[in-house]
Amino acid sequence: MFVSVFEDKTEFYGDSVTGAKIIDHIMIKLSEKNMALGHLLVDGEIVNNSHAKYIDKHLSDIKNIEVVPVTWLEIAMQNAEEIRNALAAFPPIMDVMAEDFRQGVSARGWKEFENMINTFLYIDSAMKGNFSILMSAKKPEYNVAWDRARSEYQKLYDMLKKIEKHLKQDFPEKAGDLIQKSVKPCVEKTIAYLDEMKNVTEA
Repeated sequence: MFVSVFEDKTEFYGDSVTGAKIIDHIMIKLSEKNMALGHLLVDGEIVNNSHAKYIDKHLSDIKNIEVVPVTWLEIAMQNAEEIRNALAAFPPIMDVMAEDFRQGVSARGWKEFENMINTFLYIDSAMKGNFSILMSAKKPEYNVAWDRARSEYQKLYDMLKKIEKHLKQDFPEKAGDLIQKSVKPCVEKTIAYLDEMKNVTEA
């Protein structure tokens, strides 16, 4: 089979060929140009993930693999959009949750609160990972824009601890007020900063 990465076209043959070896070759070629893997075209078929497994499964039939590269910046911006969309689901829920807590601590309210915390932890991890990707993109102006969004987002954790404390001490109305008056604006401001990233142009 032939593997094409940019202008390089390499033939792989023999029993020692594996999907892992081919992907290693691809990643080395991409790193030489500071690019990332977007997807593969395997005999014209788009393969978006589990690349090595796909190659291993079809190893005897594959004739050509073409690499479609993307910049690190493109990956970072795609991730930022996914994070932004995940956050955007929460402000309407927070209004309902806040009112729910003002009426007393319900099982549903606790479940929504726990789901919010778990989602926020996932988003925090995604933000840290995306900062590393932006560093690879070597575009400082995006690092600054991203850091503003992340700094705003990090304010949430002290608020969440206070909410949890109020709920455990049976002050649900205080928890509701914090969600609506502090957490919701923080999330909305983070979303606004992420939206501003779209307006940053490459130098």
